[in-house]
Amino acid sequence: MGGLVYPDIDIRLEAAISRGSLAVLEEKLIVPDIVNGILASHLASIPVRNESQTNINIMGIECVDQAFGIVMAAKPSVQLSPGQSRPLSFRLAFSKVSVTVLKFRLKYTTDDQSPAISYTRVVIYQLDLRDQREPHKFTFLHPSNTISYAILRPPSQLATLTAAANVAWPVVVNLHGAGLEADSDQVRRMFDNAPDLRGWIVSPTGMTSWSSDDWRMHMLPGWNGIDLPRSRLNR
Repeated sequence: MGGLVYPDIDIRLEAAISRGSLAVLEEKLIVPDIVNGILASHLASIPVRNESQTNINIMGIECVDQAFGIVMAAKPSVQLSPGQSRPLSFRLAFSKVSVTVLKFRLKYTTDDQSPAISYTRVVIYQLDLRDQREPHKFTFLHPSNTISYAILRPPSQLATLTAAANVAWPVVVNLHGAGLEADSDQVRRMFDNAPDLRGWIVSPTGMTSWSSDDWRMHMLPGWNGIDLPRSRLNR
C-alpha cells in the first residue's frame, strides 16, 4: 500500500463560541445484551461533553419510568470543565424481567447558576434480546478504568450435549484487530462455518484508533471475561 503522488490535503476550520450545555452522545452508548431475559452484565457507559462556558457538575442519573434501577458507577458526582468530554459509567439493575427499553436522563448543575437541578433530554435505547446460544455482548471494567465490552460466543447445544461431563471448556480470546468495533455481524458471525466448537470465544472490542491500539491492552479485557462463561453453561 502506498501513494503515487505527494499526499496533499486541504483543511478549513471554523471556530465559534459554544452556547450549549451538557451534551449526551447517545450513539456511543455501551450497554449489555439481554440473554434469555437476563442482563449479560450490569455495567454501562455513555459519553458526555460540556458544551457550555462554565463548569458542569453531573449529580446523578435516573430512570424516567421506574422500570429499572440505575446509579452512577464511579463517583456520586462528576465535574466537567468547559469543552471536556468523558465517558460516564453507570450500573443497571432490572426490577422487571420484561424490560426491553432503557429510558434515562442525567441531572446536573452549573457553576454560573443557582443550585437548581437541570436535566438532559431523555435517552431511549432498545435493548438487544439474545438467546443463550447466540453470540452476545457483555460489558466489563477495562484496565483503563472505563467500561468496555466483548462479544461472547458460547458453545453450541450440540457441542455441549456430546461433551463429557465436568469437562473443562477452553476460552479462546479472539484478538481480531486493533481499532475494530466488536459489536457487528462481522465479529458475531465469523465462526459460523465452525458451529460446534467445544469452547467459548471472547472477542473484545478495540478501544482506540489503529495508530495507537495496543494488543497487550486487549489481552486484559479478554481475561476479564474468562469467569463469565462458567455461569452461562448451566443456564
